[in-house]
Amino acid sequence: MNKIQNLITNTITIGIDISKEFFDIYVYESGKTMRFDNNSKGIKKFIKYITPLNPTLLAMEYTGGLERQLFFALQNNNIPCCCIKPVNIKNFAKTIDAKAKTDLISAKLIAHYAFLYKPAPQHKPDEKSLLLKDLASRLQSLTDFLISEKNRLASSTFAKIKSQIKKSIKSVEKLIEDGKKQLKELVYSDPNLKAKVELLDTMPGVGEYSAMMLAVLLPELGTISGKQIASLCGVAPFINQSGKSTGKAFIKGGRDKARRVLYLITLAAIIHNPLIREYYNRLIQKGKPPKVAIVACMRKIIRILNAMIRDNRPFIPDYYETYVREQNNEYKIILTKNNEIKQQELNYNEADYNSALSNVNFFKENNKKTDMKKIT
Repeated sequence: MNKIQNLITNTITIGIDISKEFFDIYVYESGKTMRFDNNSKGIKKFIKYITPLNPTLLAMEYTGGLERQLFFALQNNNIPCCCIKPVNIKNFAKTIDAKAKTDLISAKLIAHYAFLYKPAPQHKPDEKSLLLKDLASRLQSLTDFLISEKNRLASSTFAKIKSQIKKSIKSVEKLIEDGKKQLKELVYSDPNLKAKVELLDTMPGVGEYSAMMLAVLLPELGTISGKQIASLCGVAPFINQSGKSTGKAFIKGGRDKARRVLYLITLAAIIHNPLIREYYNRLIQKGKPPKVAIVACMRKIIRILNAMIRDNRPFIPDYYETYVREQNNEYKIILTKNNEIKQQELNYNEADYNSALSNVNFFKENNKKTDMKKIT
């Protein structure tokens, strides 16, 4: 059957299961299997083997970075390849009732999945963006370790153990400080990233460090819709309904590292950002649980930040109503803020006036769009 499929489709799809020391391959059309060492020598041997085959697609799973050396080598040799989320392969194995799991079976499953669903080959990622993401991930790991060490220090009763922990804390704090400096240097050396960070930093609750982390962990900011960015962060609600039964909506998936940064931003924004604070209090008054209200605020914040980057506009505080009055050839923009009327005379020309007015109205209109119709 595989040979007939190969003749009809004229494709060669190869699945690769990667481990630390070696990787197994499975050629879907011929059923051939091989194993290569996961090092530079083994990868060169593998590329030499598959180049005459002119494969249509090579597919592999994300394996925490173990796939990068092979993936980059394939990219450098112009061989079409892609990485697939492990959860997709796991769910696919359930659909075909594959219960056993070995390296060879995993390679076969990946090849079968790639043959059926035909994922698009991926472009080679930018080396700098990978470095920034790894650095951001490293900083979060160090922060977690620092918290663990401080907890151990609080519960320790022996002086010698406390002394060791204190030394460890100092070392980790130095590593975090150096990591933040490196991250800042890399971010500010890129004009596009620097502009993103400066825009994000204009929103109360978003600091410079959290703005840099979001810009690095969510490069899609400003390029996709509000619903998509919310789903990418894992704060979009998924409906749970079947027949007459309707369960509670829930969030799942997304980038956990970006969601963690967004959560901390939200906690600060609920206190320091009048717009988010009012929104949070309104949800609490409606009887929503605090965690549900926080997630709703997270969703609102990320959609506002996405719109800021998309339209290249800074955050404008809680001005809710604006209107214009023309008197004696002078424009007056009247802003309603917390039930107080503030007037500002503008002696601009028409172009400057329109620009100023659009800046003021930007978040009024955007906030209306991002308000959720139903919070669960």
